[in-house]
Formats: sequence, C-alpha cells, structure tokens
Amino acid sequence: MSQNKHPLFSDNVIETYFTALFHPSKRVATAMFTDIHIPKSDVFYTRAAIEAATGVRYPLSHVEEAMYLEGMLTERECYNNAEQYGG
Repeated sequence: MSQNKHPLFSDNVIETYFTALFHPSKRVATAMFTDIHIPKSDVFYTRAAIEAATGVRYPLSHVEEAMYLEGMLTERECYNNAEQYGG
C-alpha cells in the first residue's frame, strides 16, 4: 500500500482542522481548509476495529486505500478521488 505524503492527509485530523481554524493568516487558513481531507467515518471505525483485533494501528491513508481497493468506498469518498490508489 502506498503511503500518502500529502501534508493535510493526516492521522491527526482534529489537530490539522484546528491548526487551520486558528491560523493567523486568513489566506493560508482558507487554502488549508480547501485541501484538508477528513476520511469517511467508516475509515475511522474500521481502523479502530483492526486495532482492537490485532493491536496494530494503521495510518488512515492505509485503511482508506484498503477499503477502496476492496470496494468498500467509492472514488468520491476517497482523498483526491482515489487517483493515487491505483485500483
């Protein structure tokens, strides 16, 4: 699985959101909100279930990619319309 290197595809979604929210530059904050990716809630639940069962905490990008490749998410539900997932 590829690891997404986009700075706003983060496992710290809430921290990223609040960083943008309270950024002193309105221009930068607007750009951050335009680019931020908050995965579908199913991705968070699936990651939590995997972690509970195996003890392994995968990055959100990894779980989203796997769910897309398994047909559990559509292109529109993924970061950048799943272009980087190669499904």
